[in-house]
Amino acid sequence: FPSHDTIAKGAMADITVIELKVPPSKNIRVTGLEFDAKEDLLLFSASSINNSNGYIGIIQQASKKMKQPTIATNYLLSLHDKVPALNGQKLQSICLGKSTIPGEIILHVCAIDANSQCFVYKLSMKQ
Repeated sequence: FPSHDTIAKGAMADITVIELKVPPSKNIRVTGLEFDAKEDLLLFSASSINNSNGYIGIIQQASKKMKQPTIATNYLLSLHDKVPALNGQKLQSICLGKSTIPGEIILHVCAIDANSQCFVYKLSMKQ
């Protein structure tokens, strides 16, 4: 890992740009990314541009796919169908939590409402 001085000076190594393919019919923007090395998943949060629908995108076998010029989403889960508390809120970011249960993934998502009030939700996903 680069030293703090290297990071502070803004030194960069090679940068690779990979296009993330999401279903165009959803009209969404990606708001956050998280990589689960243990499960080899790339997870992303996304919000609809037209309304407040929130999504979690899942890309399986991510480490292999990150070597390709484009990555397609394996699953796009609508959170508003599963988490009614998110209605009227836009997802802003996502991060992994720690789980002690095999096959379970804990996600923390941050969302804001129309008044810019911020909420954090803990979600449990089982494979």
